[in-house]
Amino acid sequence: MRLIELNFAAIGPFPEEHRIRFADFESAGLFLLRGATGSGKSTIIDAVLFALYGEAAIKITSSSLRLRSNFARKEMNSYAELIFEVPSGIYRIQRSPAYVKAGNKNATAATAVLEKLVVVEDEVISREPLAAKPRDVNALIPEIVGIQADQFLQTVVLPQGKFAEFVRATPDARKQLLQQIFKTQHFNTFTEKLKEKARAARAQYEETSLRAQQLTATILGAENNLQDATVISVEVDSLLKNLKAEVSTQTALLHGTKTLLREAKFTYAEVSELKGLQAEFTLVEAEYASLNQRVAEMQELAETIELARQAQPVLSVAEAFEKAQTNLQSLHIRLEAECDYHLEETVNTAWESAEALLTEKTQTEATLTQQLAVIKQLNEKRQTLVNKVAEVAQLKATVSEQEQLLEMAAAPMEQQLKNITELEAEVTQLPLVAEQLTEFKNRLAFVDLADQKRKELVECAELIGTRVRQLESAKRESQVIWERWKENTAGALATQLKDGEACFVCGSVEHPALAMESNCEAVSTQQLAEVAEAENEAKLLLEKTQDKHVQLNTEIAELNKQAGAMRLHLEDGIAEREQLLRDLQAKEAAVLQAKSDYDAALAQLTEIRQQVSLAKVRSEEIQKTITSLEAEIATAEATTLGLSEVDLVAKTQSLSAEVTKLRALVNLLSQLQSLTEIASQTEAELQQALTESVFSSVNEAKQAVEAVEPLDEKLQLVASFHAKHAQVKTRFLELRSVLETVRELPDLEHLKTVISSLQEQQDNFYALQAEATAELKQVQNQAVQLDNLLAELSDLEARNGVVLRLSAFAAGAKTVTGVEIPLSTWVLMERFEAVIAAANPFIASFSGSRFKLVRVDDDANSQARHGGLGIAVYDSETDQQRPSKTLSGGETFYVSLALALGLAEVVSAEAGGIDFRSMLIDEGFGTLDPETLDKVLEGIKKINQSGRTVGIVSHVEELRRRISDGIEVFPRSEGGSTLRVYS
Repeated sequence: MRLIELNFAAIGPFPEEHRIRFADFESAGLFLLRGATGSGKSTIIDAVLFALYGEAAIKITSSSLRLRSNFARKEMNSYAELIFEVPSGIYRIQRSPAYVKAGNKNATAATAVLEKLVVVEDEVISREPLAAKPRDVNALIPEIVGIQADQFLQTVVLPQGKFAEFVRATPDARKQLLQQIFKTQHFNTFTEKLKEKARAARAQYEETSLRAQQLTATILGAENNLQDATVISVEVDSLLKNLKAEVSTQTALLHGTKTLLREAKFTYAEVSELKGLQAEFTLVEAEYASLNQRVAEMQELAETIELARQAQPVLSVAEAFEKAQTNLQSLHIRLEAECDYHLEETVNTAWESAEALLTEKTQTEATLTQQLAVIKQLNEKRQTLVNKVAEVAQLKATVSEQEQLLEMAAAPMEQQLKNITELEAEVTQLPLVAEQLTEFKNRLAFVDLADQKRKELVECAELIGTRVRQLESAKRESQVIWERWKENTAGALATQLKDGEACFVCGSVEHPALAMESNCEAVSTQQLAEVAEAENEAKLLLEKTQDKHVQLNTEIAELNKQAGAMRLHLEDGIAEREQLLRDLQAKEAAVLQAKSDYDAALAQLTEIRQQVSLAKVRSEEIQKTITSLEAEIATAEATTLGLSEVDLVAKTQSLSAEVTKLRALVNLLSQLQSLTEIASQTEAELQQALTESVFSSVNEAKQAVEAVEPLDEKLQLVASFHAKHAQVKTRFLELRSVLETVRELPDLEHLKTVISSLQEQQDNFYALQAEATAELKQVQNQAVQLDNLLAELSDLEARNGVVLRLSAFAAGAKTVTGVEIPLSTWVLMERFEAVIAAANPFIASFSGSRFKLVRVDDDANSQARHGGLGIAVYDSETDQQRPSKTLSGGETFYVSLALALGLAEVVSAEAGGIDFRSMLIDEGFGTLDPETLDKVLEGIKKINQSGRTVGIVSHVEELRRRISDGIEVFPRSEGGSTLRVYS
């Protein structure tokens, strides 16, 4: 923990803003905070404490009412800002207290802000916000600093009245502080978890044991109270053997009954089936006799059906002949009705006459149609001639109009061309502006790259801090390993030295102060090489990172030189040229559009001129067409024979009606020819069919068919009869064959009674077997559960024994005096002894070698049940050990100071601890005599060699003469206090 800078305003008696750079005192290692009593020296410590831990922490030392200055102007805000460093980095914290501003009724809320800084050469490169609310900041600070406010007041800041607390504290209070500092809280957690596991293990064993007892009573009977697992297993096995025998007996009885029942059911089914066949045979026999009586009837019906089938072909031909006669009669009627024609000659002659007349009328119709087409063409040409004359007139009007447009467009076209020339002159600046824009963007790219390099520089600076801490850690580890090696080597060498024999190292035969044999773990040469290699590697990594830092600074300077200007200037230049470029590009687009419009207008005028020329040519061509049409019309009029179009249309329509009527007559006469031939042919076929059949006439054939109508039903009746007769006959023969060998059959009711009795026996045996099997399975399942519980108990005894023993060990073994020392205390005892060992040289220096501290199990200052972290004072003048509470005020002060200094030394030497590089001591020096004061100051100055800075808060005048650097607090004439920093 290193204090770098404190800034505050309107706090306590200080109405103005003040800045204290603790880092400026680090070269001297010692500074004095002096001033008259009540001037506000302790307020500076309060400001540090308030900035870190808030208003709640101030109540530990004084009162939060001291925060808002009564002398401050109402517009001056109260705040305290602290910049400090811990192993994880550099941080800035700023807080404002809650107070009522002048003119307000309610207090303004307290504020807090926490940031992580990246600092390179005392310049803040970047800030990382971590929290912006008091609650969030309060939660993060103990994690970052590593200790709570009360422990901060025992290690970093020692305010008035707090010096003796650590010396006079109970072992439990010392334990809490040492746990926070040395990060051993996990041993407490480990011990509590072991206790929980031990409680859970005992509860689990008791619960499992109870379940095993209850299950044993369930299996063997409630009166059974066996405890031995082996005896229980034997009893359960015997019970299972008896139950299995019972199941086997019931199974055998059930099997025999099932066999008898199956045989009885088979007999019953067989007898029932035979009796059914006998009943069926009686019915089939009667049905077979009935069918035999109808065989002759069905034979006669079949012969009648066959005769009807033979009549079918004759009737088909007769039907065709009748149809042909009917069609001939219908066609004669149509000739008279549709054509008003009476046939007085043969059909062929009548057809030939009608065909010849149709040909003559058709030719005449064609001639008239051709003449009508000529007249229509003549009328069309006359209309075309009128249209062509109108078209010529229209073309002449168009030519006149287009020529006027050409004359009007000449002046605007000339002005448009002039405008285009002026815009082109302005657009010539476009390449120059584009080149300037590219140059500015390239320079801005150098600025962007420089910004990126600055980010890398920040990361590199953070990495340098990490590399420095890694190197310091490697050095400490190397030092520890080397000290262990020297201690082990010296101890091993001492065990081999004998009086009168020369030492292997110095050659002396006298050995007055042999080194003690070391209990430390042995250190190999490989370990020595490894720590040396680790230290060298950490040093190389640091140098490499520092080189990269220098290189990044060089690259940033070069990039800034190439950029040649600040980002804002370049961005303004880019924006200005981009706007100019857009304006010129718009004008360039306007030039292109104007040229396009001019070219379009010019093309339009050219097109108009072409249209005028084409119109003139077209007019001449149409005039020629008019002359040609007039000649054609004169020629056509000569060929029309003087008939009008109306006369030709009427004559053509009349002739067309006659042609249509003749075509219908020819068609009907053609059909009459075909039907006459068909009637003659079907009449001959009918005579042939009668000759070949058994029938003498068509009527006789019709009677044969009518005798069996409806024919399909009669056919179905005969087929069904023959099928039924065959089926019944087959079944009759089958049943007669089966029943020929059957004699007397048993009574079915008797068989039912036997089956019912056997079924009841089987159900009883099923129930008995199921009951025995269920009981067996239940006991087997319970036996398995019992075996599992007994095995689980055995396993719990094996597994939980370790947990129970560990829990008892962690809870604390008793010393010979009956004091318990838990594991969480035991792991701190060695470190506490190291703190005492580091403090004793200071105490010896301060007390003239009179006093030293020793660790005791039982602290006389406390009645605590747990011990191990007690303190006693050894007084060399009396050669006695006495409680620390017997020290005088001055003795208590320098013993407490020595412990604080010793604690800082031990923590700094141990990797992972809190490095107390800054300390503030408030008062207590007035209790020292001049000689002791000299010794204390000399001891404090020595700790500067390890990189620590100590601030002394005191009004003792002698300290002012001995300490050159400091802070002086003095009153203001207008009220309140102010300060100055001097060196």
